[in-house]
Amino acid sequence: DLFPPLAKLRREQKNLPIFQYRDRIVELVRSHPVVVVAGDTGCGKSTQVPQYLLSSGFNNIACTQPRRIACISLAKRVSFESLNQYGSKVGYQIRFETTRTTATKLSFLTEGLLLRQIQQDRTLAQYQVVIVDEVHERHLHCDFLLGVLRSLVAERPDLRLILMSATINIKLFSDYFTTSFGPKRAKDHLSITVKNLRIK
Repeated sequence: DLFPPLAKLRREQKNLPIFQYRDRIVELVRSHPVVVVAGDTGCGKSTQVPQYLLSSGFNNIACTQPRRIACISLAKRVSFESLNQYGSKVGYQIRFETTRTTATKLSFLTEGLLLRQIQQDRTLAQYQVVIVDEVHERHLHCDFLLGVLRSLVAERPDLRLILMSATINIKLFSDYFTTSFGPKRAKDHLSITVKNLRIK
């Protein structure tokens, strides 16, 4: 049996509203270049979706956050929840500070830092999955990043892009990214909505 703190943690994870969508999210990411996850605040998307992808075999995941403090706290939380199962494979990158190593598989970083990485690595070849969290916070860095990623997903069929937010205009983002694929691949864009309902 799992020792009590671990058993409690696993129970808490399973009680999060996002948990019932775990397999569906992984399946969508495997088969579609762009997935939109709209989930109410507190549903667990920011901490759990990256873990679902890691445990399903995805490597080299970037998860952007609008604020530096969120990058640090989320990296620490995911490391704690995985009980260092991934060890140094979970890290964060902010300006002038990083815990990322060659072993890192999941990086939490600011949108501005990802934009700087694009300047040096135009196709973001170092990443298999890019998660843009809190995408509803429409500011210059985020809008510019979405414009670059829109071109990139059309250019890199192997790249997976996940847009996550509590309040998101799904149709707006859906239409924006669908046009980058052309009519034939328009159906390749799917979305999933997670309502923050108590799971009985």
